[in-house]
Amino acid sequence: MEQKEILISQGNRPFWQIILAALFFTGMLICLYFFFNTFNIFESTKKVRNSLNFLTVAIFLFGGGISFSIVRDYHFNFKEKKYKILFCVGPVKIGSWKSFKNLEYISVYRNKKNFFEINLWYDRNRHFNLAIQNKADIALIIGKELAKKLKIELYDATDPHNPKWVDNLKT
Repeated sequence: MEQKEILISQGNRPFWQIILAALFFTGMLICLYFFFNTFNIFESTKKVRNSLNFLTVAIFLFGGGISFSIVRDYHFNFKEKKYKILFCVGPVKIGSWKSFKNLEYISVYRNKKNFFEINLWYDRNRHFNLAIQNKADIALIIGKELAKKLKIELYDATDPHNPKWVDNLKT
């Protein structure tokens, strides 16, 4: 049975990040409250500037809240050869369909920060960074499972001096 659609999700954010996001959003709402209660275009320039400072802080707090609550999901439709990257904040999901010609392979390699990245390569030189792990064996297990689901090859570059293709299609 051929699988036509696959959804790869980052899952849920850790609880401490949800708490931080809630604090940022609460601070944003408080700043917006003070902005709307103190802003009056007919006041002196100094009072208008002070009111606008609340709005500026609210914008920065909103950005902090988003950065601690956003989750990326990858949705692939192989029948129509399209993909969609969904940016999710709670129940709100934003993303649009884009086309790809063909999937090439999954790669697992160590980056400069000594983490192992799992990438999906498509259309010759384009790729998605699907996940990051701190252990090579876990990253390879994830890479193998993805390659098996997608029926493509796996490139193991966890050892940069000895990269190799893993014959994943026979297992």
